[in-house]
Amino acid sequence: MTRKPHPTRPSGGRGGREPGCRITLDLSHPGPPISPLLFGHNLEHTRQSMWKGLAAELLANRKFAGEGLATDREGNPYPKNTPGPDGVAAHWFAIGGRAARFALDAAHPFAAGHSQRVTAASGRTGGIGQRGIPLRGGARYAVRLHLRADRKVRVTARVAGPPGRKACAEESLTLRPGGWREWAFSFKAPRADSTARLEITFEGPAALWLGAASLLPADHFHGMRRDVIELLKEISAPVLRWPGGNFTRDYRWREGLLPVDRRPPILSRYYHTLALSGNWDFHEVGIDEFVALCGEIGAEPAITINLDAAAAPPEDAAAWVEYCNGSPATKWGKVRAARGHRKPYGVKWWFVGNEIYGSWMGPAHSDAATYARRIGDYARAMKKADPSIALIASGTFWDGAGPWDETVLAHGGAHFDLLSEHHYAGEGTAHARRADPEDFARLSREPAGRVLDFLRVARERADRLAPPGRRIGLTFDEWNVWHDWFGSPFDHEWHVGPADAAHVASMLNMLCREAAALDLRMACFFEPVNEGCIAVDGRRARLTAAGQVFALYRPHQGGRLVPLEGPAPDSSIDACASLSRDRRRLHVTLVNRDAAGPQNVEIALAGAAARGKAAARLLAARDLRPDVPLAARSARVAVEKGTVLRLTVPRWGIALVTVPLGGAPAARR
Repeated sequence: MTRKPHPTRPSGGRGGREPGCRITLDLSHPGPPISPLLFGHNLEHTRQSMWKGLAAELLANRKFAGEGLATDREGNPYPKNTPGPDGVAAHWFAIGGRAARFALDAAHPFAAGHSQRVTAASGRTGGIGQRGIPLRGGARYAVRLHLRADRKVRVTARVAGPPGRKACAEESLTLRPGGWREWAFSFKAPRADSTARLEITFEGPAALWLGAASLLPADHFHGMRRDVIELLKEISAPVLRWPGGNFTRDYRWREGLLPVDRRPPILSRYYHTLALSGNWDFHEVGIDEFVALCGEIGAEPAITINLDAAAAPPEDAAAWVEYCNGSPATKWGKVRAARGHRKPYGVKWWFVGNEIYGSWMGPAHSDAATYARRIGDYARAMKKADPSIALIASGTFWDGAGPWDETVLAHGGAHFDLLSEHHYAGEGTAHARRADPEDFARLSREPAGRVLDFLRVARERADRLAPPGRRIGLTFDEWNVWHDWFGSPFDHEWHVGPADAAHVASMLNMLCREAAALDLRMACFFEPVNEGCIAVDGRRARLTAAGQVFALYRPHQGGRLVPLEGPAPDSSIDACASLSRDRRRLHVTLVNRDAAGPQNVEIALAGAAARGKAAARLLAARDLRPDVPLAARSARVAVEKGTVLRLTVPRWGIALVTVPLGGAPAARR
């Protein structure tokens, strides 16, 4: 994921109102299966996808990282997470006033490059605290603290709500001088509170060091939020691409094998990737947690490796493959088995870097010829660890990279199996907190226009330049609407609304219709948590308008594509149809791309007839402001003689029509 140059906007428009749209579906000759992998998602560590998103951790800067110094697009320093002038780590406050002294101490590190030291004078109280912790009433929470002291001292930890109310929890521990000690306790929150605070105090004379702190809901799943995971199941994410994107330039997978409190925070050196968490990721999700998440939601894991040759040479990538896929008899398979995972993870999909053509990738960046050579080095090492894996090379749509795909295919095509392509639609005014019907119309038309043209060019290029005898497939593993706030996250912290939903619905229709012709093996939306499908706050999570569309479109996954005649590519209605695996149900998805008003749709069935009542589920916008979910309701579908269906798709509407067929359609000879 990166800040891309804005593509030229299409002239687009609402299109003319039509008296009606007619679609003919030939059920006697179904097309190829629709791969569930077309409905994948990126799970990149960006902005608030992990922190205040999927990760259940409630404490900010919990490992006391110092200033996170990244660079902006022009290479200028972009500092975040700066400690306070009193020497207290960012997001924490001092307790003790002038009787206490504070510093980030590099001489006594724990997980970060230093710890938080507090020194209190004799008979005086010192400590630190953090405010704004969201608690759910009646829920249980677990606290972990890693402490050390220079002498015997009694430490008190207190979780408190508003002044005047009894504390949620108050525990004490006698700490003796020596090394680091872990202190853990739990409590039940008596009431909901979004302003709770954690305070850690002691009485001097003494010096206390804090290495890491954690406050988690007790029902977390490997450090991740249960409510977010349930919504990932609801949208059905059959593949997750992880850990990025841009984030991979700074990622070190082996650090994820350490205990979670000991993992060093990861400094993202490209300014907008983690701007909302101080340029730091605190590594709550490592490889084992990621694979556990995939197992929980039924997703295939897809991994992007760091291509910084100095920090992550080919041998490091091969070790990662062996850790995931090797038997317990191999070096790294033995490590995995010793950690309680004897059965190999079987990770098939491996991306050999991300957007390597871009300077934003830092040390991994190179020109196309260098990248083509490096692919061979990584491919040989990784396939030696597991010959069955599929390697995906980084392609580009950016003109500034020159003939990137051509060079990579011609000189490196013998070493990879698929070529990765990315595309973001220009946002227009979709990021603004106001309605704009033009955005709905334009963004819903772009997938069947410019995006499809872009993918067809990539297919033609791969066919023309791949080595003799090799078929290079495509992946479309980053797509979305590009919003200004991706690059300036404090300007517009949320953006997803009905215009985004229209783009998602039309994109999924197009991918289902065209994937076979394009030999498109995988597509991944960017991204599910807090930037697309799921909106998360301290105590709850919900589907956005885009998430509602992914949930609505689930029936297409694994179905058989049904050929359709009409509507025209520039019609006000965009459509896709599929047969269920048992061929007893027909599913049709429709998008009204005409922002001017409702559209009447007639669907004629050939080769089979409806048996029983057809049903329609509608998602429709009340208005087009971001953050507004779509209203869901059922709609009437008229059925005539079992072969003609009629319904109305409202303005700003998306529909799923389900038709029982009563038996497998007869195949046409």
